Amino acid sequence: MDQFGLSADDLGHSLDIVNKAGQDTGVSTDALFQKVTDGAPALQSLGLSFEESVVLMAQFEQSGLDSGKTLNYMTKARQLRQNEQQAL
Repeated sequence: MDQFGLSADDLGHSLDIVNKAGQDTGVSTDALFQKVTDGAPALQSLGLSFEESVVLMAQFEQSGLDSGKTLNYMTKARQLRQNEQQAL
């Protein structure tokens, strides 16, 4: 949770977000916490908040996508785009 700048005071709200996303998508809250924690650097580099990250990862999983791999592909695509823009 530190990766997103959340404190212990934010824990209740964070649990509500993860629980809601889990209920909406059928993904376990434990899995969502783990996926968001593992993907935090990449999610933040994409400019996503904690709440946006949880919802995105839950939707990936619900759609049958491996959220970790999908996030890696998105990060690589973003880096390639930045490199192309720098070359111009």
